[in-house]
Order: sequence, then structure tokens, then C-alpha cells
Amino acid sequence: MFVWVNGQYLEENQPSILVTDRGFLYGFGLFESIRLYPASGGFGKPFRLEDHVHRMNNSAKRLGIPIDVSLRSFREIIERLVKLNSLPTGRLRIILTAGTKSKKYLPTYVVQTLPVEDYTDSWERGTKIGIAPYRRSTESPIYQHKTLNYLENILFREEAQRKKMTELIFTNTRDELTEGAISNIFIVKDEEVFTPPLSANILPGITRQIICNLCKELAIKVHRKVLYEDAIINADEVFITNSIIEVMPIFKCDNYIIGNGEPGEITKQLQAAYKQLVNRSLK
Repeated sequence: MFVWVNGQYLEENQPSILVTDRGFLYGFGLFESIRLYPASGGFGKPFRLEDHVHRMNNSAKRLGIPIDVSLRSFREIIERLVKLNSLPTGRLRIILTAGTKSKKYLPTYVVQTLPVEDYTDSWERGTKIGIAPYRRSTESPIYQHKTLNYLENILFREEAQRKKMTELIFTNTRDELTEGAISNIFIVKDEEVFTPPLSANILPGITRQIICNLCKELAIKVHRKVLYEDAIINADEVFITNSIIEVMPIFKCDNYIIGNGEPGEITKQLQAAYKQLVNRSLK
């Protein structure tokens, strides 16, 4: 498999990152995960690349990381990389580090393609989540950005896997629901959809925003509202989202069965609408 590193297409076992790179030393950097869907010509096409690049640009400016690769350049890089790797479907990772310093900091760019798991069974039957045992700060500037400083997320993702769960959901120091280690959370109650607001100190998820837009298109009331743990327990439906898993139904949270224990009608409606949106984007 080939990767793109600072302007070069290289075999994945070739690239090296300088030991003085601040991404390597401190996790000072950003990344984006993007789903590749089969498109004409037999090669994967990134979904909502412009939204991901826009979020990375905003975060880079906020964190003081120089970035000088345009959306058009990323499109060209990805198109060639997908063809080099003969990839009809999968996922894409764009990495930007704060780099090394000579007279000024020089960022490191990496683009790589990766396989994607088959989520068909979980989409149809649902999956399990739990509540993380530790609370997140409401003041930290980190959580609103998709940074390489990912140790907390990795540890709780591994904890979820040990418990045979897909995800652990964090609360914050105000006891509000926030998000999962890799996902945003949505709750359905009385045919209305609820999701934690950005003020809970969460990542502005790309798929989160798409789902909010789809709710409006489908005349489903959607609320960005402060939620607490009991909202999950009392929900009719729960689902989680990200760019890779799309819309994932939840049938159990810790020891509590959600609704009737099966994916709900609004969740399935949004799953279908999301897939239709993806299909339209590939034409």
C-alpha cells in the first residue's frame, strides 16, 4: 500500500517521521477520518471531503498549526492515492502535525488509505454501549478538535471492547452527556431527536451535522440540548454516528435495554436517508 507524505507517494513501510516532530513527541497535530465509497471507475470516492478539510483548517488555525494544502490539492492527492492502491472502498486518514522547527515550524502531512470493517450486522441488529466511569472537563480546549492527542479515547475504546461494547459515552464535570470515544450520540424520545450541544465541549462531528440536517428535511424535530445519563435509560431509541460507522443503532447501554431492544423506526429512517445522501454524492 502507498501513502502520501509531504508531497511524495511512498510505500507504507518507507516513510519516517523525524524524532523532533511535535506530533510524534507530544501528539500535537490533527487528523480526519473519511469514508471512501465505491464510485464510477471502480475507485473509492471520499464522502464530504470538503467538510473534513474545513474542520481541519479551522482547528489548525485555532491551535496555531500552519497549513498550506488546499481542498483542490487534497482531492488530487487522494484520487491518485486511491488509484495507486486500487481501492474501491475503505477509509481515508489525513494527518497534519505541528512538525519540526528550523527558523519556523514546518508541518508534516500524511494521507493514508485503510480497509473498512463490515458493519452490516450492527446496522441491522444494533450494538451495545456503556457510560464511561470518568468525567471530562468542560474547560479543556482539546475536545472540540480532532487531535492526535488521542490516548484517553484509545484507553476507553479498549475498555469498551473488553466489555463487548462498541463505545463508551462520556459525561462532563457538569454531569452532562457529551460524546463517545469515536462518535456523537443521539437520543429519540416521543419521535423527536436530541443530541448534546457543542457547549457540552464536544467535537463538532461531520456526521452529527448531516443527521441534524436530515432530520429537518424529514420533518423530524431535532434538538441540540443538554442531556443527562437518564436520557439514555428513558429513550425510545439511541444511535451513535461518525463518518465511518454512519448511523449505528444502540439496543443496550450497560444493563439497560433501549426501547424494545431493536433498532427504532426513526433510526432506520435516518439510516436510509444517510445512505441515499451518500449515493447521490457519488453520481
